[in-house]
Amino acid sequence: ANRDMTTAAVRDYADRYHEHLAAADDDAAAAALTGGLVDAVSTDAELGALLRDLTDTPDGALYRQIAAEDYVAPRRSALSGDVVAVITATGPIVSGEQSMGFIGADGMAKLLRRVRSDDAVKALVLRVDSPGGGVMASSRIHQQVARVRRAGKPVVVSMGATAASGGYWISTGADRILAAPTTITGSIGVFALLPTFEDSLRAVGVTWDGVATGPFAGALDPTAGLTAPMAQALQLGVDHAYRRFLETVGEGRGMSSEAVDAVGQGRIWTGAQALELGLIDALGSLEDAIALAAELAGLPEFGVRHMAEDLSMRERFLRTLLEQLDGHLPTTLQARLGTRFINDFRAFGALSDPKRVYALCEDCQGLR
Repeated sequence: ANRDMTTAAVRDYADRYHEHLAAADDDAAAAALTGGLVDAVSTDAELGALLRDLTDTPDGALYRQIAAEDYVAPRRSALSGDVVAVITATGPIVSGEQSMGFIGADGMAKLLRRVRSDDAVKALVLRVDSPGGGVMASSRIHQQVARVRRAGKPVVVSMGATAASGGYWISTGADRILAAPTTITGSIGVFALLPTFEDSLRAVGVTWDGVATGPFAGALDPTAGLTAPMAQALQLGVDHAYRRFLETVGEGRGMSSEAVDAVGQGRIWTGAQALELGLIDALGSLEDAIALAAELAGLPEFGVRHMAEDLSMRERFLRTLLEQLDGHLPTTLQARLGTRFINDFRAFGALSDPKRVYALCEDCQGLR
């Protein structure tokens, strides 16, 4: 619709790209122009001339411009009056502080307390893009979201590509939930995980022995295996956590636990399906969520403040390290290594719940 093309034309370009490329003498930019995907193919100088025309700048002069950092900083600091706060929660949910690629329960709790205590903030939009994580961490964030509501500040959740399992858990504390039609959500389910390595160690001739005072002494030792009493204890923990999950969703969505269980059991849904099932309130974008939050708060005029925790020294070091790698590896290798590193880092980092019980969408991308 934005390019004024038919669906058939878009599909033809996608399916026969190699033919379009050959027809354009192997020039990808020319093929895009002929196919209607772009308006022009320009050099930097030609783009500069266009911008000078658009800004009525004399030839030879530098058109009026401002760097993104300079544009954003004064706008952020100059906000006055009523504000809608936006907090972005991206990545697996873990205990502790916020860190790169994760949603830390402690760090998120601090941000939510700031929202609650800031008189200028009249409403909150929580942007969730998470496959879930630890049950304890998810429950704590949900409680803090509910406290923002009890403070009289409307909360609207805007779901990104994924807001499943623990990501859905933390969303149910909001007044309204919006998602995209293709959002992966739901996955209302819980499991326990305790990695053990006793068979691997035996395979290389490593054995052990010891004296214990009871069946649960050393029960979480990864070299000892999972005993029957410990397995039963973990299952009971899973059952309890799942009941809490059902009750939490039921309270937030006005549903009985039985009704939630009927769409739960770990099943995932698209945003469009979730709307039909009553798991969300509407389909919409982040901008729609901000407008709705302002409406719920009765704000005819308002500013938008994006709130985030500052990066720690460790996080700044990791970011600098990754930036230094940029350009020193072949593009394809860099992409593969980077993606694999990030996915593995998130997958192992997400499995840190003290009780080993997780509300984590196993089928969601980014943890496989």
